[in-house]
Amino acid sequence: MRTYPDFVNASTVVSVLQNILGNRREDITDHEGLRDGKLKGRNRTGVRAAPSSATDTTDSDIVGDIVTDATYKYELVDVAGVLKWHRVTLSVGW
Repeated sequence: MRTYPDFVNASTVVSVLQNILGNRREDITDHEGLRDGKLKGRNRTGVRAAPSSATDTTDSDIVGDIVTDATYKYELVDVAGVLKWHRVTLSVGW
């Protein structure tokens, strides 16, 4: 059973490496697509200011939006039809 191709010359090695590189690029694209498909909202850090209260929402906010600052991660959730920011403290030390 052969597990590796026969490396006859440099062009064969280059061809095999190009094939591997192409496969890894496809893997990265697939992984990013999976991540984006599972994320309900958008990462709005740097686009939207951190909310000042749990009900500090705007018309452009959607459920699942995420905003982070140096101390907290905020995620917009739907609580009985009302949009509210859920705040979680980030780990700031070991």
